[in-house]
Amino acid sequence: EPIGIRLPDETYGYDVHEIVDFAVYAEEHGYHSVWAAELQGPNGFMTLGQIANRTSEIGLGTGIANVFSRTPALLAMSVATLDQLSDGRTLLGLAASSKVTIEQWHGMEFARPLRRVRETIEIVNEAMENERVDYDGDIFTIEDYPRTYETVRDHVPIFNAALGPTNRKLTGEFADGWLPVHVPRGRFEQYVDEIEESAESAGRDPDDVTIAPYIVACVDEDGERARDQVRGLLSFYLGAMDYYAKVFRDFGFGEDVEAVTEAWSAGDRTEAAARVSDDLLDQVAIGGTPEEGREKLREYRALGADVPVIYPPQAPRERIE
Repeated sequence: EPIGIRLPDETYGYDVHEIVDFAVYAEEHGYHSVWAAELQGPNGFMTLGQIANRTSEIGLGTGIANVFSRTPALLAMSVATLDQLSDGRTLLGLAASSKVTIEQWHGMEFARPLRRVRETIEIVNEAMENERVDYDGDIFTIEDYPRTYETVRDHVPIFNAALGPTNRKLTGEFADGWLPVHVPRGRFEQYVDEIEESAESAGRDPDDVTIAPYIVACVDEDGERARDQVRGLLSFYLGAMDYYAKVFRDFGFGEDVEAVTEAWSAGDRTEAAARVSDDLLDQVAIGGTPEEGREKLREYRALGADVPVIYPPQAPRERIE
């Protein structure tokens, strides 16, 4: 059954050449796809371009490109180029990102993010299909753009990394896949149903929307050691990222957020990780023995996951590989 993996990057101690080597390793071991993050590490499209040169079958996903730092036209150009280099293996993971990332790191106004996601999807789709692009939106107006680059497909699958209800609805209407992270297992099936209903309302076949959740996961013969690695990554999201702290509060994990944030703010990363509860870990992640990990993956598939994407924590390198 298909399974993807989020590539470890420089924050894991991998340089860009080793990231490429890891992707080759993933293809050799039968993975469906590799997903390149693009936040404060390497350029995702450039990394995937080199991976395209070293692989022949594995899917190449941006996981995740935001819709602010590149215009829709540049995103379409990048997608089409990567698709040429890979003979049609590109998967475009998109997200609105967050106010902190866009305003503090990219120096742009975080304005109308969901509308921008929708218009970006529509423009990329039009650019892949047509040699000239005309688009009249609320944010973007494109007049008679003459696309001269080649496309090997007239459509590249677009995965929306949606968490909120409006964005999930948008996913069902316009996207080819759903690429969320940290969705509690208790809500996962409900959210999949909502996306499928949204697709049906838009006159689409729900089966055309691939459900591909990022799942923080680590397994080890010493199950507790694996769980500790998972706690380390989850504590970062709760303690250091305001957007995800709010997400976890909305999911009902306010006590975890307060406990972890207190230790994180005091600079005690070990204590912050220790404060991630078993309930939170088991709701949003996989941590334990290999057999426990396989059973959890089977459960995710039963809840509606088509292509689970494993998101390894910053475990020692030999454990990731």
